[in-house]
Amino acid sequence: MRQAAYAGERDLIFLDESGFAPTMPTDCTWSRIEQRVVVPKEDTRNRRVNVLGAKILGREPDRLSQRTNGKIDAEMLLDFVCVRLAGSGGGAAVLDLATAGNWRR
Repeated sequence: MRQAAYAGERDLIFLDESGFAPTMPTDCTWSRIEQRVVVPKEDTRNRRVNVLGAKILGREPDRLSQRTNGKIDAEMLLDFVCVRLAGSGGGAAVLDLATAGNWRR
């Protein structure tokens, strides 16, 4: 697979999601014996950043990413895969079809 991707015969895509929080947890800490440490509490709401990323072997551009301050849900993932990676329309429309009851197992 990887050799075919490097030869330009097919695309090989690695996809991952990750989340980052710039605020450290303050529920516990270390201190010297008999010294009290006060850790200021920071507001953690709306500070998390989530990222979808793809590394593509076999075509340009070789990296794509999309970030959001909200949650990464099925709609966002389908839009990223269908529109950004595959270059086709649809995305969330595919999710609408699947939830409309038109699909059977």
